[in-house]
Amino acid sequence: MKIVLYCTFFQLIIALFFQLSYNGHKIHNKAKEVPHMESSKMSITEIAKRAGTSAATVSRVLNHPELVNSETAEQIRAAMEELGYTPKASKRSKSKKLIIINVPEVTNPFYSEVINGIVSSTANHSYYTLISQDDLGESQSINSFIKLLKSTKACGVVLCSPLQSQFYAQIGSLMPVVQCCEYNSEEYSYVSIDDFQAAYNVMEHIYSQGRRKIAFINGPLNFKYARERQRGYEAFLEHAGLSRISNWSLQLSAINYDMAFASVCQLLTSSAPPDAIFASSDLIAAAAIKAAK
Repeated sequence: MKIVLYCTFFQLIIALFFQLSYNGHKIHNKAKEVPHMESSKMSITEIAKRAGTSAATVSRVLNHPELVNSETAEQIRAAMEELGYTPKASKRSKSKKLIIINVPEVTNPFYSEVINGIVSSTANHSYYTLISQDDLGESQSINSFIKLLKSTKACGVVLCSPLQSQFYAQIGSLMPVVQCCEYNSEEYSYVSIDDFQAAYNVMEHIYSQGRRKIAFINGPLNFKYARERQRGYEAFLEHAGLSRISNWSLQLSAINYDMAFASVCQLLTSSAPPDAIFASSDLIAAAAIKAAK
């Protein structure tokens, strides 16, 4: 029961502290603005020519200044001042903006809690959301996702799926990115916990209850949380001088209730069953509780 509550506490952290940010700035201050030209003769091309940059870079300074290095941005702002250009927000910038939420699996109750926290926070800041279910594990999926971002003209994206590092730059060049739970790039903002320490703390609690035969049921290792929680589990076993039994450390190919239930049933009816189970996710924990009854 403690393990289940621990996972739920993680979800509350996400819901309470998820303030969408990008390199220290609130996303709700970074909504794309369409500049108003003070003079019909003024153009981005003229500003770019004066600043010695490309028109695309000028556009980024106007719409997403956080994507441009400070020296270049200052150079462009100086050119604007010299030309007497003052950008103004259009009426569109005052309306509600769209943020895309990517999750690998919407049926997983963990992500339901995360989504609720994000939606609540974005609604409070006059944003609305669109949920995209995709584990983004293949190049084709990434390309389709990028097309979605472009076609919806979203002003920000929250990624709950683990991405290969080379794809962050592609998405980050379009809009602000926040990694949620899973993160593979520290160049972009992320909201997460110390999964290693969390797992270690769970093991300490189970050990304090007099349990010594502790099994660990984990999900796919392509998720950072799964790798780190396994590392925490193994580190505590070593610290406590407990034997590491290979049959007690199960790695599921997917976070699936039926798969977890069958695995735990098999484990509990084996010739050497454990006396405690550490489940790495809420869904696995629910299946383990059902199997133990």
